[in-house]
Amino acid sequence: MKSLQTFDAFAVGETIFVASVHQKEIPTQCPDCLGEKQWAISMPSGVSRIIACPRCDGGKRHWLFPMRHERTLEVKEAKVSEVSIRCRKAHNSEKIHTGIDYSTEPYIGHVSHDRAHGSREAALVDGKRMLAADAKQEDERWREEREKVATRSGQDIVAALQAAANESVRDLQRNIAKLKEQMMEAIRYPTLYGPKEVRAYPSATPRITEQTMADWLGNLLSEANIEGWSEQELHEAMCSCV
Repeated sequence: MKSLQTFDAFAVGETIFVASVHQKEIPTQCPDCLGEKQWAISMPSGVSRIIACPRCDGGKRHWLFPMRHERTLEVKEAKVSEVSIRCRKAHNSEKIHTGIDYSTEPYIGHVSHDRAHGSREAALVDGKRMLAADAKQEDERWREEREKVATRSGQDIVAALQAAANESVRDLQRNIAKLKEQMMEAIRYPTLYGPKEVRAYPSATPRITEQTMADWLGNLLSEANIEGWSEQELHEAMCSCV
């Protein structure tokens, strides 16, 4: 003979107390940069660079996983309006699990037997247990996430540096394209966009000197901001602008 599960159930009309935990997501400090919004990267070659934190995008993302929560405990009181028995067969087993659920007046949700209590004090004890369990689980998730930082940071650094390098190349290509356009404008409209003519003395004929040409070219190159790039990089950027 199979043994039967027994319950000391609440009857219709009895008052029950149910603890519930309300939680609100709150912005948290980025677990990677710890609120600094940026990473300072030092390479073995001696090169150092500051990049925006890939995790929070330099502080632009305020909602990060795992979230932190602000929790409040509430105990609700209601009368049992209906008692239901549910049966569920265990997975890969012949065992039948039986449980009791309550409907209430006023309605406070679907209340299982293990969450219903006969006194407010007992419900408070249960609620505090729930609060502690939720906080512990959140702390464990947070610790696990911090442990992943070391593994993930290397990948993020490579990705961030690659993105920065790609953006720098695009800036160089735009600057060289602009430089080419300015040179062509100077050829088409030399008096407007070319080097300025100067007089060696008041009665002399205006002409372009080596100095005015050098100044004009120097200004163009300064605006193009091409210093620090290798000849190969400049060649590739110029070819891409053709």
